[in-house]
Amino acid sequence: MNLEERADHLARMMREKLGIPGKDLIEKHARSERVLPAHIRDKVEIVVRALELSRHPKLSRQVDMKPVEAAAHDVEKYLDGINPWARRWKLLVDHLADAAIGILIMFGLIFMVLRWRGYF
Repeated sequence: MNLEERADHLARMMREKLGIPGKDLIEKHARSERVLPAHIRDKVEIVVRALELSRHPKLSRQVDMKPVEAAAHDVEKYLDGINPWARRWKLLVDHLADAAIGILIMFGLIFMVLRWRGYF
């Protein structure tokens, strides 16, 4: 697999697993700041830099493919371990829990005010 194909594959996986919008890996990398952990973002950065260098005819000879392949392999391994449905379910449960806590705090404050005023 050459670098372009590898980058397209990573971009496709980032779209399927994480839902990151963008047309290529460079755009997806720019939008993935809060979604990917820092060590994986660094590895995607390695692939993106190599991809940018490989698109230039003279600079493409400067790309060392061993660290790029290792970084791409690590990103693929991380993305393979993500279950998109479990991730969405966790986000839904987190939002519902946040709303429930907010409602409980609100009712607690209302009860305190009513008790303080002598209604209970």
